[in-house]
Amino acid sequence: MIMTKQYTQDELWKLFDTLPEELKQAVFSPENADHIFNICDRYNIEQMPKIAYYAGLVLMGIIPAADFESILKKEIGLEEEKAQTVAREVNRFIFYPAKPAIEQLQKTAEASAKQTKQGTISAAPSQPIAKEKTTQEEDIAQKPKAPDSYREPLE
Repeated sequence: MIMTKQYTQDELWKLFDTLPEELKQAVFSPENADHIFNICDRYNIEQMPKIAYYAGLVLMGIIPAADFESILKKEIGLEEEKAQTVAREVNRFIFYPAKPAIEQLQKTAEASAKQTKQGTISAAPSQPIAKEKTTQEEDIAQKPKAPDSYREPLE
């Protein structure tokens, strides 16, 4: 899924303000800027600002990290092999260190999108949430079929 909506600078700043501190630091990290500069320099890519922009959108949870490579191909016009290599390195040096925070942000975004789609949700659910139960048949199904050679028989 490729991003189609163009965000204004104000929208991006408002979204930035809601980010966890770890992702705020990652967006403006000098180390991440150095990584992007070095990657672009190594592969003779002139669109460094665009790559930094899209990497920032991933860090802000606007674009899934899995779509970064296709964005490099479609939006920036990189060849298949170069896009794969750049995406792999950006993922390794920039996205991977922030992976738990990015995943949490995306889960939160998906949950809020689901709530918005369903309409407003009350503070307390009207029905109690049922806990998962394991039935006796499920317990039996999980037991090994062969006798356990490490157990002594019961008398």
